[in-house]
Amino acid sequence: MIKRLLTVRNALNITRGKGIATPVKKEGIAVRDCKNGKNFNRYRIQIVNSACCCLEINGQKISHFVAPDTKAGIQKLYVVKDGRDICYVGITSQSISSRLRTGVVDNGHYGYHGYKWKDKLKKAELLIWIFPDKTKANNVEAIEAELVYYIREKTGNWPKYQMEIHFHRASESEKQIAKSILSQLLDS
Repeated sequence: MIKRLLTVRNALNITRGKGIATPVKKEGIAVRDCKNGKNFNRYRIQIVNSACCCLEINGQKISHFVAPDTKAGIQKLYVVKDGRDICYVGITSQSISSRLRTGVVDNGHYGYHGYKWKDKLKKAELLIWIFPDKTKANNVEAIEAELVYYIREKTGNWPKYQMEIHFHRASESEKQIAKSILSQLLDS
C-alpha cells in the first residue's frame, strides 16, 4: 500500500554524491531530486520553425536537455508556463526532446494535431518532474489529472492550452504529490 506523503520532498530519503541527489527507494511514489536542490528542472525553451530549442536550465545557459529528462522509459510529468500562466500539463515516458518534437511537428496527418500552444508561444518555461524506478504510468497520469484539477480549483482556470485529461482514481499520496507540485508551480 502506498504511504500517504505530506510533501514530495518527504517522499525522498536523499543521499548526496557527486552533485546529484539520489533517492533511496522507499515504499510509495517518489520524485527524484534535481541538481538545483529542487525536485524539478526548469528549462527556458524557444519554439522556432516547428522545433523546441533549449535556452537554459535552472538559470544556466544550455543548448540541450539533460539526463534524466532525456532518458526514455522513465515517467515524467511536465508543465509549460508562459509567465504566470500555466499553459499545459503532460506526462511522458519518452525522452522530453522526442515528446516535444512530436507535439510541435505533428499537423493532423495521422489524426494528432500536436500541442495547441505550439503556434501561440515563442518562448516558454518547461518544468519537468521525474518519477524514478518503476513508477507506473497510471500513477503519474493520476497525479497529472489531480494537478490539472487543483490548478482549476486554485486559479479558477484550466491550463490555457490543455485539450484533454484522463482521470483515474487517485490515492491520497498521488493527491499530495499533485498539491506539492502545484505549490511549486505557483511559487515559481
